Amino acid sequence: MYFTNSHRFKERYNKKDKKYLLATAKKMLPGYVLDNAKLEGNPMTFPEVKTLLDGITVGGHKLTDEKQILNLKKSWDLLMGYVATSKFDLSEWVMNSINWKVAEEEALEWGSFRKGPVFIAGTKRYEWPPAGQLPEIFATDVKTINAVENPVERAVAFFLWGSLNQFYYDGNKRTARLMANGVLLGECLGVFNTPASLVLTYNTLVTEFYDTRDATRISGFFEETSIVTFD
Repeated sequence: MYFTNSHRFKERYNKKDKKYLLATAKKMLPGYVLDNAKLEGNPMTFPEVKTLLDGITVGGHKLTDEKQILNLKKSWDLLMGYVATSKFDLSEWVMNSINWKVAEEEALEWGSFRKGPVFIAGTKRYEWPPAGQLPEIFATDVKTINAVENPVERAVAFFLWGSLNQFYYDGNKRTARLMANGVLLGECLGVFNTPASLVLTYNTLVTEFYDTRDATRISGFFEETSIVTFD
């Protein structure tokens, strides 16, 4: 899958009732939307995000910042609908539909694999996969990811793999994070959410991962900080 990972994940996680899990995740959604947006550099605060999600406009921010928040909310709603009706899977169709909501009116194109190169600021040795190879990369590698028995490891692997391959012109990490959440919610375990307070460590480890393709440190970071099980 174009990266190495020697981190050993915990073997057992406690499963929850799906209705309880989805209801709890929905209640906590403004916080998850805020954290997801902060990892992308969005300056909006929690009160502003909560107000915007309640349908009230917020002044003093770029329209693109507000659009990103609303797109994240729509993406989460779509994902939880898939999980609630057992329609979620690690498929190209589901990921494209998630990206459609994530990057709508933000990227060059959205909802389909990119047709050209991409660039990641801050990286030194990152090389993107050629656009023409993306469908084959997805079809081949997703089988390997689906074969990972530990669902938390599977979720983290999908996030890292989706982020690394840059399937889309924009919204790659947000899309991959939502797909990882689909894995955990579908397995009735919890959610995958990195707190905004850890954004510096997160950005450092993500950049390191892009350059080295060694997922050991970032996988350990995610297991320690980003798996929310509502225990």
